[in-house]
Amino acid sequence: MSLIMDNTILLWNARSIQANKAELLNLLSNYKVLIAAISETWLNPDQFLRIAGYSILRCDRADGYGGCALFIRNDIPFEEVFIQFNPLDLQIVAAKIDSISIVTTY
Repeated sequence: MSLIMDNTILLWNARSIQANKAELLNLLSNYKVLIAAISETWLNPDQFLRIAGYSILRCDRADGYGGCALFIRNDIPFEEVFIQFNPLDLQIVAAKIDSISIVTTY
């Protein structure tokens, strides 16, 4: 059985990771989240973000609104997947874990 099937995947509309970071940390910890697909990150491309125990793949919007991210627990091997089609009003982040592709958009 795949590792991904035995753990929690979180889908969360953050409406600002920075403003709601305590809630995010609580969710990640309490539910032992393997992968978090987050929309409305509201991060600028030049903002630093680190969450202990997770690798983070991001697609930020230049204006600091919208945006999406995948948080993948550090003990899970993954490969980032680059999506060729990406209109300006759509943010996409994708990763492949085992034979499963995880994609989040905003």
